[in-house]
Amino acid sequence: MRRADRDQLAHLRSRVDLVDRTRRALAVAASDDEAVRAVAAALDAALPDVVTVRTFEHGPDLALDPDLRARLGAALAPAECLAVRGPATVVTPSSRQVDACTHLRDVDDPVSAVCVPVAHGREVFAALHWTGPVGHPLDATLVRALEVVAHLLGAELALRHEPGLDEPARTDPLTSVLNRRSTMQSIRRLVRDLVPFSLAVCDLDRFADYDAVHGHDVGDRALRLYAQALTRTVRPGDVVGRTAGDVFTVVFPGTSAIDAAHALERVREALVLDLSTGDLGPFTVSCGVSDSDQGDSIEAIVETAELAVALAKASGGNRVVVAGEQTTHLPGEPWT
Repeated sequence: MRRADRDQLAHLRSRVDLVDRTRRALAVAASDDEAVRAVAAALDAALPDVVTVRTFEHGPDLALDPDLRARLGAALAPAECLAVRGPATVVTPSSRQVDACTHLRDVDDPVSAVCVPVAHGREVFAALHWTGPVGHPLDATLVRALEVVAHLLGAELALRHEPGLDEPARTDPLTSVLNRRSTMQSIRRLVRDLVPFSLAVCDLDRFADYDAVHGHDVGDRALRLYAQALTRTVRPGDVVGRTAGDVFTVVFPGTSAIDAAHALERVREALVLDLSTGDLGPFTVSCGVSDSDQGDSIEAIVETAELAVALAKASGGNRVVVAGEQTTHLPGEPWT
């Protein structure tokens, strides 16, 4: 393998690792503070000391501990960061150029920079800042990884800051399925009562791109449509929850992973029919399924399903992968 190919493969692995680490961390974050800390830790593991999370003056009031705020540094004024105005990613070859952000022009030595807004729709919560030597820009693959991480964090924070969403709320206000807290409570009850189950993590394929192309309102409609396909197709006793921005968790009590996969194939068929009779742009979903005996904790069972959905996406998306199976299941193929 040529050195250039090896370097490209290393960058791709870094991107996948960063995104997967972020997804897993956000899946168990219980507050704004934990969500931001989780992303900061994932970034530090992938790109040590070169990416920071910056908050903004007069932005959404994130519930962050004082020590975390001190670690993140002084909040930026929106006028200091061009990425906030879009909001859109801004790549700056040199902080000395005339159109560089003002907070970059103030540094002693010239740097190149990438700024990615942490946003949901037009609401900006924070930004991810990378700086490096002039003439050595961040690899495009890692820029895209930062954009995906920013999207995941933005969707998570938006979910927490939905108007009218209070602590005792059980349902997600956008899709009307259970929220993450209620979903996890349902799983804990099954574990407590020694009820075996299968768990599926379902993730809309390339949703950040879909949202960017079609707009935030259409993206919200897509999430609602998939939630409706799930709740209409699975059994009344199954658990359906939205557990992250574009991630749904489905729990099938007393059901094998293969039977759960059959159910998810019926959901896929229902979604295809709904899209064919509506006016939404087409989208697909990848699902990973694990069995409750494939982990010694709820977190391990969820992580097993997340690894399966990562394999589904890596195999092209729009498919169901059962953890431990040797092959992925393409739409329309019979399960054996």
